[in-house]
Amino acid sequence: MREAVKLALGYGFHERGLNRVQATTLTDNDRSKALLKAHGFTQEGVLREYGFIGGRYRDMCSFSLLRREWEARTW
Repeated sequence: MREAVKLALGYGFHERGLNRVQATTLTDNDRSKALLKAHGFTQEGVLREYGFIGGRYRDMCSFSLLRREWEARTW
């Protein structure tokens, strides 16, 4: 999964000219949060009862990554 995310981000920033990529994940999904952080995403906050999943409203973490942050990373 790590390699797929890296390729998708590279495509988005370099081929499509994106400046910002945003992602959300459930607050208790530690693996997804770790994956995002490993690729340089910054957690911006918690979106309270943002997602309706499994018949109930769930809090979601909001993350973002800017092109300049992506380009500054050394792989």
